[in-house]
Amino acid sequence: MIFTRVRSGLSKHPLYRGPVGTWALTFLVGGIVEEVWRALSLIAMQDSGFSTIFAIAATSVSFVFANLSGIPSRIPGTAIEGLWEFMLGTVLAGLFLESKTVVVPYLAGLLFNTANLYLVRHVAR
Repeated sequence: MIFTRVRSGLSKHPLYRGPVGTWALTFLVGGIVEEVWRALSLIAMQDSGFSTIFAIAATSVSFVFANLSGIPSRIPGTAIEGLWEFMLGTVLAGLFLESKTVVVPYLAGLLFNTANLYLVRHVAR
């Protein structure tokens, strides 16, 4: 069950606007770009001597700002959405480091974004 406070904010969420197909294409293509960027960033930071925790945190913070700055933004800019995106970025970074492939975090991110799109589009009605 979605709380009333959360449900009322969904109609203002960026994913509520625009065609579903555009968002799906954004998730499919954008996810590839995001995961390649994340992989290269994590590897480069580790090779430069940064700790794994720092590399994960830095890429996760960058991930939040990238999702905020998109046109249209993929998140509304609330603190809780930023925290969720940071946690998602942390999980995706961990999945890459553990699996050593971009496929695993790509599929996880695609699943998360698709579920989030469904939640926003169908629960907000």
